[in-house]
Amino acid sequence: MPCCLEYCMLTSGYDSLLSVELGRVLLIEDRDCDVGLPCALDDHFIYDGVHMSNSPATSHFLLTTIHIVRMMSELLRSLQSSVISQQALVAFDSHFASCQNVFPANCQTYHPQPLEPRHLSPICQLQNCRIVLHRHNLSTSCPPEVRAAALQSCLQVAKETVHLLSRVRQYEPPAQISWEDAVASAATTMVCAHIWRCMLFLCFSALYDEALVCAQICAAIGDFRQVNSACGRYLYGFLRQLATKVAQGGDLMQDEMIIALVSGDVQGSTESAWIWNGSETGTALNNGASPPVHSPSMSGKEAAINNDDNSSMLSLDERKEWSGWDHIQEIIRQLKREKEQREFQHNTPHPPNVWDPQVINAVPNSANNNSSRISIANII
Repeated sequence: MPCCLEYCMLTSGYDSLLSVELGRVLLIEDRDCDVGLPCALDDHFIYDGVHMSNSPATSHFLLTTIHIVRMMSELLRSLQSSVISQQALVAFDSHFASCQNVFPANCQTYHPQPLEPRHLSPICQLQNCRIVLHRHNLSTSCPPEVRAAALQSCLQVAKETVHLLSRVRQYEPPAQISWEDAVASAATTMVCAHIWRCMLFLCFSALYDEALVCAQICAAIGDFRQVNSACGRYLYGFLRQLATKVAQGGDLMQDEMIIALVSGDVQGSTESAWIWNGSETGTALNNGASPPVHSPSMSGKEAAINNDDNSSMLSLDERKEWSGWDHIQEIIRQLKREKEQREFQHNTPHPPNVWDPQVINAVPNSANNNSSRISIANII
């Protein structure tokens, strides 16, 4: 394949993925390109000019990436509407399934063999598009049943991602590098952001074992990607709020603050955000202006937004605040223990109430002796 064609394909793919992440228009539209697609032989059987077998190590996923990025423009147009219709969701899901079938056998979700960390990036491109599509219907513009369906769809994507990450944990790298280095070197910004989004939905749905798998991968990545630390700090604040809401025993699906936090970076997009509707900040976002600063002491998130040079950097105090991924894992384990305790108390049979007729009939008449009065007092 000519180098210029491959470069154009990869440039178009990068532009499309970046547009989805930032909620911006495409620089290159698919309908403006008339270059023919490469055949499957070019993708899986040619390596350094030599015809080889369909080995996972020789696959660079160019053809699969092209199929994914070609529908990016339509996805971005759909995200501009307040509610994505069920027909559009079904059409996108069908296309996602077709793209998934193009991947090599070892990259299918439920393949039994370990997965190389470097294969996460092309697979997560597809999974990330799915979660970005469905979480759009978490907006307050959608009726409750649509929001519930969106949550379940995002949760299904998160579960499939966890299965892939579990296979990555089984991967044994060559002797000269460690498993942590192999994972960190293969983690792109998009992979880190996608794992973070999955963790939000998993923790919201109390699937703490699955969330721990994601946290272990993020711990291996560490500070290798700056966005990974920023995602960890956001998750730390979310888990603190979630623990408070769970302790209060309310319905999380009726808690708009938690739903907004679960939506993650949706609220940073002028096309998709709903928490700013009707506010001065929302008006500024829609007009393309910067949000007003009312206080000289900005929060870490506001400082990051207003810092053009180091938008993804965290200060030293911000890094210390959330104490790293080990602390995140401990918080998730504590939430898991509290959940198990609540389930145990719920399943444990309670003693009968004092107003139970069978208990009252079993107690002797109080006029017989003093011991009868003592028995009643003990029951009360």
